[in-house]
Amino acid sequence: MEVTMRNKLLLVCLIALLFIVAGCNRGTSHPSATGNMTPEQIPFVIFLQNAEEGSQINSDSAYLCRFDTLTGRISIDEPALFRRITQEPYNFRMIWDGEKKIMIGSTSFEDSLKLESINTDYTIKKPEANEVTFCVVIKNTSGEAKAYNEEDKVIASFENGEKQILAPPLPSGANQPQPLLLSGDEHNYRILIAFDVPSSEKKNEMVGKLLIANVKDDRIEWQEVRGEYGSFIAGAGSNTAKIGENIYITGCGGNVSVLNLQQDSPMLEEYKPANDLLLPLSDKFQEAPIQPHFGAYKNYLLVTVQNSEEKWLWILKDNIFLGKVHVNILRNQIDSYLANKQIETKPLPLKASTDLLQLPMDTCGTWK
Repeated sequence: MEVTMRNKLLLVCLIALLFIVAGCNRGTSHPSATGNMTPEQIPFVIFLQNAEEGSQINSDSAYLCRFDTLTGRISIDEPALFRRITQEPYNFRMIWDGEKKIMIGSTSFEDSLKLESINTDYTIKKPEANEVTFCVVIKNTSGEAKAYNEEDKVIASFENGEKQILAPPLPSGANQPQPLLLSGDEHNYRILIAFDVPSSEKKNEMVGKLLIANVKDDRIEWQEVRGEYGSFIAGAGSNTAKIGENIYITGCGGNVSVLNLQQDSPMLEEYKPANDLLLPLSDKFQEAPIQPHFGAYKNYLLVTVQNSEEKWLWILKDNIFLGKVHVNILRNQIDSYLANKQIETKPLPLKASTDLLQLPMDTCGTWK
């Protein structure tokens, strides 16, 4: 009898110990940066100056790089994608889905820009002078689409020749609406539209507002994004990316917000995973405000910023920070990290230019 009681007591103690251990493990677990995720090669482009033409402004070449989400290492492909030559300062922008076709965004210096294709596996195209090539040019399930404004109207134009004129319900005193992002196809699509309007809360102050046009065939449903914000179109404007049902957008002071399209009454919310990464850089942006730019690739959100001496690129997925790329322009080297662990540092083969790292937008393109 005594032995039986002792065995029962030991069994009870063992079960209690197992519960304690399990509870401790639950309380101290952390999401893994790479666990349960398929390894991916995240593409981005860096511009390196042509050694023989260092005296020319922006005479450089575009090199395709890849960040490995499993190892944290960076590869730089040879040969370069293309070479560009211009004697003018150039605000450069690529419209690219991360694959083999690239459109170069137009600027006021377009006539002075020369592009020479180097890697024949890639098709490089400059737009015609009257083509709309901003981030509202979207690749969708049926091909291409673009959205643009004509006075107080927004026009959605599709590859099959169909056009739809939308009349946003703008309040009194609003300026022209500016489409920021379009997604879907000609039968079922959304457009995110920004405009500035006199504030209802602050006298003599203009604020930014957002509208969502939900279009199904000929039926249009308008949703107002609640709240008043800084302008999304003044100055350099805002930057946007769409992943799933979330739109990521920059605001005043470089803050990143997220808009969930599934909300019945949508409202911008702070996107803390990105803002937590940007906050430590505030001391490096005293002369000019920080301006994040987004990329999107296979459900990965990419965020890049730069100043005159450094460039940063962060890779996030499902709100988890996976890795970072850092370019030191003064030392001409590139570093890579998995989460906050440095993996490698290596010199760049040529001097880095002052352009932003160019990121793919897998919802943004110009053709199939």
